[in-house]
Amino acid sequence: MAVAELLCDPAPFSSSLFTVPQGAITDPDQHEVVEMWFIHRGAGTLLSGGEELPVKAGDTVLLRSQVPHQVRNTGTELLEVLSIWWRRPR
Repeated sequence: MAVAELLCDPAPFSSSLFTVPQGAITDPDQHEVVEMWFIHRGAGTLLSGGEELPVKAGDTVLLRSQVPHQVRNTGTELLEVLSIWWRRPR
């Protein structure tokens, strides 16, 4: 198989970039996939599984499958997060 063919195959993960305005909080989220967040800009508080964790630009967070989570922007600028998620192998 040629390298070009490999690059055309669907990736085993999905991704999105989302932002949270200053003072806002995301809706609660819970799903089957495993998710990793890369905090690109800003600061906030991650609410996950009944715990609160401060996050800031440069942090990476792993969110386990089926654990409810949301993030509140507690910083002074826009909170920007790159999210990558994938299905756990069975």
